[in-house]
Amino acid sequence: FTSRLSSRFGTLMKIAAICCTYKRPALLAEAVESFLRQDYPAELRELIVLDDAGQYTADAASDLPGVRLATTPHRFRTLGEKRNASAALVSSDVDAYFVWDDDDIYLPWHMSAAVAALTGADYTIPTTIYIDKRKRLERKQNQYLFHGAWAFRRSAFE
Repeated sequence: FTSRLSSRFGTLMKIAAICCTYKRPALLAEAVESFLRQDYPAELRELIVLDDAGQYTADAASDLPGVRLATTPHRFRTLGEKRNASAALVSSDVDAYFVWDDDDIYLPWHMSAAVAALTGADYTIPTTIYIDKRKRLERKQNQYLFHGAWAFRRSAFE
C-alpha cells in the first residue's frame, strides 16, 4: 500500500492528528478508533490527544500504536489555545497537521485523501460533510464552519 501511495503522490509526508478533548471519553474512543483504522501508513502518522480535564493517567494510551496522550488539570481558556498547545506536542519531523475533533468520525481513507490534496496545497478543507441525523446521514456543503477534517502543512501553521 505504501508503495502505491508513494508512486501516486510522490514522497509521503509524516502527519500528526491533533485531538483536543474534555470529559467525553466515549466520543474520544470513537475518534481514536477512527485514527487506528486509517489506511495511511502507521509509521508516518501520530495522534496527539490533549485532555485538559485531568481525567486520564499518563499511560492510558500506552497500548495504542501511534497515540500519545497528554493530560493536565489546567483548563485552557480557548479551543485555539488548546489546539496550539496540541500542535506543540507533535514530533519535530511532522510535515502536516490534521485537526482530529473528538466528536467526529473519520473514514479510513481520510488521511490518504488529505495528504493527496496537500501535495499541491498548503491546506485542505473538505467541501462536503455528512451529519448523523439518527436514522439517516445528511449531506451538506461545508461553509467552513466545521473545523474537523482540516489539514495543513507545518509551514502554513507556523
